[in-house]
Amino acid sequence: MQETALAQRTLNTALQRMAAETASATSWNEAYAHVRGPIDLDWVDQHLGVYYSSSFEHDFTLVFDSAGTPIYGSLHGRVAPPPSYQSIAAAAAPLVRDAQRKEFRRRTGVEPPGPPASGNVVWLSAFVRDGGKIHLIGVSTVAPNSGNAAGPAPAVAVATGVTLDARYLTALGDGVNLSRLQLSAAPGETLGSVNLIGPEGRSVGSLLWRVRRPGAEILKGGAGVFAFVALLLGAVIFALGRRIRTLFQRLRQNDAALRSTMNELIAARDKAQASSVAKSRFIANISHEVRTPLNGVLGMAQALSRDNLAAPRLSG
Repeated sequence: MQETALAQRTLNTALQRMAAETASATSWNEAYAHVRGPIDLDWVDQHLGVYYSSSFEHDFTLVFDSAGTPIYGSLHGRVAPPPSYQSIAAAAAPLVRDAQRKEFRRRTGVEPPGPPASGNVVWLSAFVRDGGKIHLIGVSTVAPNSGNAAGPAPAVAVATGVTLDARYLTALGDGVNLSRLQLSAAPGETLGSVNLIGPEGRSVGSLLWRVRRPGAEILKGGAGVFAFVALLLGAVIFALGRRIRTLFQRLRQNDAALRSTMNELIAARDKAQASSVAKSRFIANISHEVRTPLNGVLGMAQALSRDNLAAPRLSG
């Protein structure tokens, strides 16, 4: 039960972190300007595709127009042709529709507006199935710094995320001391499994791991020895009984120590994951503070370079 609770908490934190990472570049005047109307694909590739890959090691980034149609895709930080990301886009489409629909309903007054800090921007995250693969995806609508998009149609949306491959599962398992993590297409209904929930609230698969039972493993390994000793040393059953009682006492002590260690691990993991979410939020804030004024300086320098100014005026 403790391992199941730990695994579920780890997945919930991964979903929250993915949503925060996705939203870190979508409530931004410059992003809104370059995706509204004719999309600037070069800008999107550099400031969204490369950004999510280099900053958070995301495997893919997609941009959907106001009609929910994918208009840009990158894989591992490099722009990709549509056929290479169509299956991911199809898997992400329900989550994109949910985000765009909610943003538009907020903006048009059908639903209450979002909080003042984020405006009507909507960001979501979920696990999605793409054939034999499962992805962890974050989706966010794009808006200016105020968080309030404009126009008669839903806002453009960004979808980005990671594939739950062997590398990701190994890192996830090492972080919480769960061994042999693997994916299953079936819902998780047994001990040592937890469901991966999709955009519609249904399981898209499950995460499985090897359940650790130190006491049971010790007894299983010693059962043959105990039987052999009982057959050969029937005269010392009393002494053997005392030995077995001692062994069970040690097993209870080991199990108590394991429960204490698992509780400490859960607390330490929660603290580390909270720090990771805080890091993502810090990157979101600092990116606006640094990139926006820097773009102004670069723009002024480019304007001066195109002007036919005399050398003394340039140096001054």
